[in-house]
Amino acid sequence: MGQLNTQVTCLKRKTKRSASHRRPAAPPRPEAADLRSQAEDLLRDLALVYHLTQRVKQSILK
Repeated sequence: MGQLNTQVTCLKRKTKRSASHRRPAAPPRPEAADLRSQAEDLLRDLALVYHLTQRVKQSILK
């Protein structure tokens, strides 16, 4: 049991040490918001294309 406690303590120390050496989180980049809006636009366009494709498919099958 003593050995297990020693191992746990050692792991805690390593975790604390590695956490303190981590780089600070980078601030959000301004182009990230632009990329997000572009992705939303592309998804909207893709949904529209899919919807129109389904309508054309239904009209062909009738």
